Amino acid sequence: PMEALLHKSQILDEPINVNLGIKRIEGASTGKYLEEGSYIRSRVVSKAINQNDPRASKIGLNCKMDGLGAYNWIQEQD
Repeated sequence: PMEALLHKSQILDEPINVNLGIKRIEGASTGKYLEEGSYIRSRVVSKAINQNDPRASKIGLNCKMDGLGAYNWIQEQD
């Protein structure tokens, strides 16, 4: 397994509000949100794999395209 980074600017096409108290990221206008443990579908947009130390590898993700994001968002699109 490897870890990847999904920056808050790559989640939605709108401003994001971060609530650290309840561990929630929410779209300012749509109300779409992610919470700790939310399942998402994303796209790999960058990678820098370190063969000598895989834990030092960097993988960047994006959720802004149709069909990506939290699973409940994807179901709403259909």
